[in-house]
Amino acid sequence: CIGIIVLLLGLFRRRLAGQGPRLQSAALDSYATYIVHPLVIVGLAIGLQSVALYPLLKFLIFAPIAVLASFAVGHLVRMLPGARRVL
Repeated sequence: CIGIIVLLLGLFRRRLAGQGPRLQSAALDSYATYIVHPLVIVGLAIGLQSVALYPLLKFLIFAPIAVLASFAVGHLVRMLPGARRVL
């Protein structure tokens, strides 16, 4: 088991050491996303309140949309003048 862990660590270090442009942008937007995500999640939850679905199915649909929407709003907030210095 330890050999497999060491092998995987070496493999990931060689193959996945850098970030692509999308991951780098998401990393820069992560703090703004952290700040605005409650607003996005509450807004989406209120919007989906009237949708009649099994709760687990609603969560499986809602969670990826909430993550993507939070990062999109966080990116838009960082584009505001002066926001990059603060965020």
